[in-house]
Amino acid sequence: MRCLALAAELKSRGHQVVFVMSLLVGHITDQIQTAGFEVLTIADLSTSREDSQAGWIEMARTPDVQRQDAEDTLACLSHQAWDWLIVDHYALGLLWHQLLGGIAQKVMVIDDQADRRLQCDVLLNQNPGAQTFHYAGLIPSDCLLLMGPHYALLRPEFSEKADVSPKREQLLTARRILVSLGGADVQGISLKVLSAMADCGLRGPGVTVVTGVQNRHEQALGQRCRTLGYVCLKSTVKMADLMQQSHWAIGAGGVSMLERCTMGVPSITLVIAPNQKPGVEAAQAQSAVRMIDPQAPDFEGHLRRAIENLLTSPEHLAAMSKAALAICDGKGTPRVAKTLLEGALIFRAASIEDSPELHAWRNAAETRRYSGGGHIINLVHHQQWMQSVLENPRQRLWIASAAAGPIGVLRFDSSTCGADTIAEISVYRVPCQTGRGWGKALIARGIQEAQRIWPALVRIDARISDDNLASLQAFAACGFTASTSCGMHQKNLERPSL
Repeated sequence: MRCLALAAELKSRGHQVVFVMSLLVGHITDQIQTAGFEVLTIADLSTSREDSQAGWIEMARTPDVQRQDAEDTLACLSHQAWDWLIVDHYALGLLWHQLLGGIAQKVMVIDDQADRRLQCDVLLNQNPGAQTFHYAGLIPSDCLLLMGPHYALLRPEFSEKADVSPKREQLLTARRILVSLGGADVQGISLKVLSAMADCGLRGPGVTVVTGVQNRHEQALGQRCRTLGYVCLKSTVKMADLMQQSHWAIGAGGVSMLERCTMGVPSITLVIAPNQKPGVEAAQAQSAVRMIDPQAPDFEGHLRRAIENLLTSPEHLAAMSKAALAICDGKGTPRVAKTLLEGALIFRAASIEDSPELHAWRNAAETRRYSGGGHIINLVHHQQWMQSVLENPRQRLWIASAAAGPIGVLRFDSSTCGADTIAEISVYRVPCQTGRGWGKALIARGIQEAQRIWPALVRIDARISDDNLASLQAFAACGFTASTSCGMHQKNLERPSL
C-alpha cells in the first residue's frame, strides 16, 4: 500500500511506474491494476506456505532463493532502462541488490528492520524512532537516508482530511470506534478484539469493523458483528473518512498507525508483525498510541483494560490525539517523490559536439514560445554562441538526463558583487519531455550544481514570462519570488560560512 501511494504520486507527475510482484496470499494485484499500473508477476519461490511472516522471510533470505528471484526480476525488466528501482521487501538484501545493480540508474530500499546489508542509493525507513545509526555498516557511505514519519508514504487524502477535520475535542463526547487490523489476520486477532469490546459493553452501530481483502475469518467476523450490531466493511477506499469520524480506534501498527496519527485519532495499536514493533514502541514512548502485543500473555485482559481506560478518560484521549498529530503530517509521499525526481537526473557539461541537438531543441516550437522572442536561430550563429558560452568561466551550460534520455538544458550566467556571486538561470526542457514533472527537479538540481561551482553564490535570478504558468509554478516551488524588476524572479541563498 505504501508503494501504491508513491506510485500514484509519481503517476500524477507524468511518470511511468511498473510493479513486480509474487502472487503471495493476500496480494492486491487487481487493486494495483485498477489504479492504472502494469503488474509483472514472478514465481513464488516458497517450498512451503508459511503462515508467519518471520518464517517466510527466513526462507526467502537463502542465497539460492535470492539468486532465482533476481533472475526472474531481471527477466521482467530487462526490456528497457529504468530511472529507479524501488525495493520494498523484508528478505531481499545485498546479494539481490548487486545482481540487479545494472537494471536501473539508482536504487531505493524501503525498510523497517535494519537487520541486513543493503546496496542502495536511498534508504527510506518511515517509522517513528528510525535513526541513521541503526544502519551503520549496513549501507554504502554515500547512501541518502530518509528517516522517520516525515517521509511516510501515505495517500494524500489523509493529510487533506486531517486539514479539514473537526477539532478532535468535539468527538470526545461521542462513541464512534474504528477497528481495522488489515491483511489476512492469520491468527484471528480481530475475533479476539471483538470479544474484548463486547466484554466492555460496546454494542451497536457506533463501532465500525474493517476487514482485510484476504481475511480468512471473514464469515465469523461478519456473524459476530451482526450479533453485536457493529457495522462491518470488507476493505474500503474510505478509510480517511472513517478515521475523520472516529472517536478512537483499535488498529495495527505500520502504515495504518501512521494514517491514524496523521488524522489525530487516538488508538490502541496491536503489533501484528515483528517489523511493526520498533515503530509502535517509539510512538508509545511519545504517548501517541497504547501498544499491545497479541503474543503477550493475557492479551485479551490487557486489551480490555486499555479499552476501559479510553472509555472513561477523555483527558487521556485528548492528550493521545495531540501526541499523534505530532508524529506525522501525512505529506511524506510528495517529499519522497521530489527526492526521486531530483536524484534520477544526471548532469553533464555540454560540449560543442552537442551543438546540433541543442540547436534542434532550442528551435522547437514549444521552446521558442517562451524563449528568445520566438525567432528561429540558424545553426552557424548557434554554434558561435555556444562556443563563446563554453569558453566563458562565468557561464555554465549543462544537459540533464534520465534513463529515458535528455530531459533539459540549463545555463547559468554569473557575475560578482563584491565578495558575493549572483547568477541568472535559464532552463528549458527537451521537446517531448515537457509536462512530465521534471521542472522542479531540474531547477533544484541546477541550483545545487551552481552552488558547487560558485561557493560564494548568494542569489539566483530567473527571467520568466508572465504567461508561462508551468515555469512560474516550478520556480515558485523551488523558493523563487517575484522581484521589483518586471518579469524577474529571484531566490536568495544562505551566505556561505567563512
